[in-house]
Amino acid sequence: MPTIYVRNNNLDGAFKNLRTQLAKDGTLSKARDRAEGYKKTGLRNRLEKEINTRNSKKNNKKNNNTISYKRNNNKTK
Repeated sequence: MPTIYVRNNNLDGAFKNLRTQLAKDGTLSKARDRAEGYKKTGLRNRLEKEINTRNSKKNNKKNNNTISYKRNNNKTK
């Protein structure tokens, strides 16, 4: 569990730091997953793949990396 210090009675800033640390650790999402109960393997894999594609698109936008797939249509005889 992360430790958060409150400075100058600034609870808003401390709460913001807590949320960011929990998001980085993934503890909140793990607790949500445990609370939802058992998921079948196929469903769990599908959800994980969906999350991974969302994260990759977000990282590509953030890093301005555009992946372009070019198909080589040059047919030489």
